Amino acid sequence: MIQKYAKPPIIEAVIQFKLTRTLYPAQLERVSRLARKRYGEVAPMTNVDVQIDADNGLVTARRLPTGFRLGIQEDVLILQPSDFIVSRLAPYTGWDEFFERAKEDWATLEKVAGTRSISRVGLRYINRLDVPRNGARPLDYSRYCRVEITIPTVYAGTLVGLSTRYESAFPQKDDLAVVVNSAIIESPLFDHHSILLDIDVIQQNRVPENMQDVWAMLGEMRAFKNEIFESAVTDDARVLFRGE
Repeated sequence: MIQKYAKPPIIEAVIQFKLTRTLYPAQLERVSRLARKRYGEVAPMTNVDVQIDADNGLVTARRLPTGFRLGIQEDVLILQPSDFIVSRLAPYTGWDEFFERAKEDWATLEKVAGTRSISRVGLRYINRLDVPRNGARPLDYSRYCRVEITIPTVYAGTLVGLSTRYESAFPQKDDLAVVVNSAIIESPLFDHHSILLDIDVIQQNRVPENMQDVWAMLGEMRAFKNEIFESAVTDDARVLFRGE
């Protein structure tokens, strides 16, 4: 059963489309100008190209434009020649708002560049489970998160760090792929432990040609992501999200 939480642990939600045909710099610039109304801030993105002339001992560096990043607060749009990325940072305000913004931004892109086909769709949710320390007690990881590894008892000791990565394929779900990362991380909150739970659902084998079908597929990917999340956390973790 999928639940709604008063304090969802989502620190970032991301929708990413990989384009089959790249966008020209002029198209990227025009899309960024039109989308600026929603974001208020546009910043160019660059890579540094370094060239070394071994014969003359000369090193030259230049900045190459790679796209634009829009937004300086929670809502972010990244435009690159082959990538369309919509992101929502905490506080997460719900799927409907996030989903509609992605559709609006995509409509702006297609207004400038025409209909575009997509080779890869990614839906990623990065969660942070913040657990009160209750003094100097070590984190009881398995009390809150079920994504674990098995450790031989000879060197189990007291758990002070953990990092896992699982990659799975789901032929029965239209060839979706899932990558789940979990880790114990340094908490940004005073007197807390924190657990990272990063869930990435990917479709790159059966991406629909029709955008209405792509949006419908994203809804299905989100439902699957929610199933994965609920299976990965415990009832004690849910108490944290409910704000009890």
